[in-house]
Amino acid sequence: MRELNTLERKRRYASIREEVHERVLKSYSITLTPKTTRGVIIEKSFFYDDLINCLGEYEVEFILYNLFYEDRMFEIIQHLNKNNFNRFLNLRKKKDLKFHSIILFFLYLASQKVIKKSFECSLLVNYLHNYIPQHEQTWSQKDFKNNRGIGFLFSKKIIDKLSISPINWEQIIFIYALFFKLWNILPFFKKGELRKKAFILDYFTTNYCSNLDLFISKHSNHKNQIFSNKKISESLFLDLKINLKYYKPVYSGKDSRAKNHITDIILYSSYFELIEFILKLNKNQILKTFKSIKTQTSNITLNSLKKSFNLKSELLKKEQNFWKIKILFNDLIEIRHKHSSIQQNLGNMDNISKIDLFNLCVQEKVKLCNFISTNDILKIKTKASNNKEFEVMKNFIFERFYLFEY
Repeated sequence: MRELNTLERKRRYASIREEVHERVLKSYSITLTPKTTRGVIIEKSFFYDDLINCLGEYEVEFILYNLFYEDRMFEIIQHLNKNNFNRFLNLRKKKDLKFHSIILFFLYLASQKVIKKSFECSLLVNYLHNYIPQHEQTWSQKDFKNNRGIGFLFSKKIIDKLSISPINWEQIIFIYALFFKLWNILPFFKKGELRKKAFILDYFTTNYCSNLDLFISKHSNHKNQIFSNKKISESLFLDLKINLKYYKPVYSGKDSRAKNHITDIILYSSYFELIEFILKLNKNQILKTFKSIKTQTSNITLNSLKKSFNLKSELLKKEQNFWKIKILFNDLIEIRHKHSSIQQNLGNMDNISKIDLFNLCVQEKVKLCNFISTNDILKIKTKASNNKEFEVMKNFIFERFYLFEY
């Protein structure tokens, strides 16, 4: 395409982009074949050198973010052709402002002569604080969700960035990507990981803005280009859900706060994931998970009944009409009866089975209009063909026509 001008080359590339990406994936798979870690790193450095030489003019985000998400990013960079890499970055810095943040990041890394393994995390943390303020308490475990803790500061930064106009989408994606890279490698995030994730989800939910949905869409397009590390690229706080595969049903006193989020964890997972999760639980875990969901959902109803009772009580005090007084009085009796019935049911939760827990989860999913997808149906039918417990769950679902999407 050398004989074409810049605009013509870009048009031509756009017409063959999908085919090119398929070839890139095949080439990348070859880099994984060496038997030693060092061999893989060297193969990947050759791969990214070739990618820059061939596609550097058209695929800045595609190249740099796949390199960024590599588990051994620092080591791969050390083996790249330094002159070509710097030339590519500096040229794209002038011409591709929409990828300014990721380009500046790699220019910074390329400027470091040698990056020792022990300093890799520190370097990433320090770079993150170019965008997020740092205080003495920022990396304290106990201050994670306080207004100077990293959990709060990150969440607030994302919401603040999404709330101003014009929105700098590429910078938000970079901050988000850098935070998640640290999330997956720093021991700091492993301690109480579920509680930390739940806090960030709560912050996004409480401070929700319409641009969150747009960011989810843009991030989905971004992660669809990632082939180098699916584990990191597929993680997304802004889905406002915690996948069941990350949840461990432990109910010690230390995990009491995590129990408060089990309902969200379960209700926003697919039906197939839900069945797999429930079938792995022992009797004690089934009972405690059931109680946790039942208590959380019942408390919502009890609070609603309490508000309704207080409201009608106030109306009753002011009402003069005999018939209206009678209606309000009957309403109060009915509300009190419902309240007592719910509390009584909370006390009678012994001998709970897996199907009882699944039934409760299904009821709550229906309330949220969370119906079963075609993909879930196919996966459940396939698994049920050689698993008796799965078949029981499948039959339970298939007897309930209202669960299916139309």
